[in-house]
Amino acid sequence: MANYDISLIDLLKKQAELRLFSCIRELITEGLHPERLSPEDTAPSRQNVTQFVAAWFLHVGIPQDVCREWMIPYCTERLSAISSSSISQIRHSTKSNVKYIYKFRVPFECGAKNNIIKASCAETCPLFEKMTEKHQQKMAEQAEMAEQAEQVEQAEQVEMVEQRYEPERLDPKAVDAGSPPVGSLKDQYREQFVKAIACACDQVEKGVKSMYIVELLNEKGLKTRTGRKWTGSILASELKKIREKSSDL
Repeated sequence: MANYDISLIDLLKKQAELRLFSCIRELITEGLHPERLSPEDTAPSRQNVTQFVAAWFLHVGIPQDVCREWMIPYCTERLSAISSSSISQIRHSTKSNVKYIYKFRVPFECGAKNNIIKASCAETCPLFEKMTEKHQQKMAEQAEMAEQAEQVEQAEQVEMVEQRYEPERLDPKAVDAGSPPVGSLKDQYREQFVKAIACACDQVEKGVKSMYIVELLNEKGLKTRTGRKWTGSILASELKKIREKSSDL
């Protein structure tokens, strides 16, 4: 197993202690801490961690090729445990993630104590105040987007679910007695959809391509308004509805 902490300090030279933030140091030496997740939290995916670390590499000025060569073994050795993808798929995905982080200059926005990977966060970190403020602003924006998405979704959600599970439209012999009630499905789909849209809008703001957003949503297990997996066409359609709704307000 590679000693990632030492290799990063070597990369950073004399400025290691200033730029190797506590969240990054903990992540690469200890890994994730699932016990810090609350029941309401979504566990960070391999792509979450990959993008988090790659954005930090860009932030501290490490070249893309150096970042890529460090990230590939880190992701295949340390992050494979939280991924269902094969090693070759993880390697390919890591290269793609590093490429878009550097191409679109995705900023390192850790979220301070609210970081998505639940890593330790020191108030003495040079980014603490700035990241805390940015997180608060982002949460306010996401809440507004989620509310708009729910308004769009509510008008269609009930009809879609009822059409799918309305008993009189089905052959009585074909109805599964164990099927979940319409109400619970509606609530479940609404909650999943709102979370998915908030996540997607956040990624769009960062300049992330649709194909990576779709992959992220599916890795998180977030479903569409009808409980299906996300595709590029479904995501484009939903984001278009939100933009149209926003322009009408």
